[in-house]
Amino acid sequence: MNKFLIFGDSFADEHAPPHPSFVENDEWQKKHSYRWPIKLKEKFQNQYEYVNQALQGSSPYSALKKMHKFKIAKGDIILFFLSDFDRIDFIAPDEIKSHISNIFWSSDLNRAEFYDDSSYDNNQILKAFYLLHEPELNFFYKTLNNILSNEILEQLFTGYLKNFAHEKECRIILFHKNNFSNLKHTEYFYQFKKSLGIVSDEEWPNFNKKLLNGDFVIVDERINHLSTDNHEVMLDTICKIINYDYGNILEFKKEVYGKNIDEHIVHRGSNVRKFIYE
Repeated sequence: MNKFLIFGDSFADEHAPPHPSFVENDEWQKKHSYRWPIKLKEKFQNQYEYVNQALQGSSPYSALKKMHKFKIAKGDIILFFLSDFDRIDFIAPDEIKSHISNIFWSSDLNRAEFYDDSSYDNNQILKAFYLLHEPELNFFYKTLNNILSNEILEQLFTGYLKNFAHEKECRIILFHKNNFSNLKHTEYFYQFKKSLGIVSDEEWPNFNKKLLNGDFVIVDERINHLSTDNHEVMLDTICKIINYDYGNILEFKKEVYGKNIDEHIVHRGSNVRKFIYE
């Protein structure tokens, strides 16, 4: 049996039970049964060895490492969600690894920053880790950015995944969170034409007009950063790509999220981190 594998971050996280806890799981799963990762699993789990290893806050490096733990064969399908390159899997205590991406690089301030999330149980431990290692974090990020820009890293990842798909004769469908370079589609490789960051942004009414003042962090209550309507579009999009039905891919819906974005901006700063779950 061929494999159907998913790697990436919160855009594809399945939120498998128990989520968000054993007590809340049943009600939460029922309320959010519309989410595309679950619908996709229901559709393909009997046809493939289906595994979703996408995890909220996961880095591109972690996703690629997970992919290489599988023996990829001809006919396998891989969905790969490419996230922020400043998400680094720093060596850290186990209790803070789930939120290590709250440490990130500010390109404008040219230093490592920390998102101080008081709702996170181990926030003080994570903050102490950041403060204790701040000089080393700054040195690491500056060295990385001096050698490999985000643009170069994106091209390296994208080119590698395309070549890997051809070498293994498997399908790789690539979704980007941020800006990306265009590569031609092939029998084995498909790159979705629009960044999911923009898709998610455009769900907010008057998004661009409201955020002309600079960078931002948002507490995002949407599962996988999409509204219910666009979960349906995402599911339909993936199925059509798998079937090579590129000409009938639907457009994602805009301005369909009926909440005030101003009430969800919890921090303004010079960073590239847009999404933080409550």
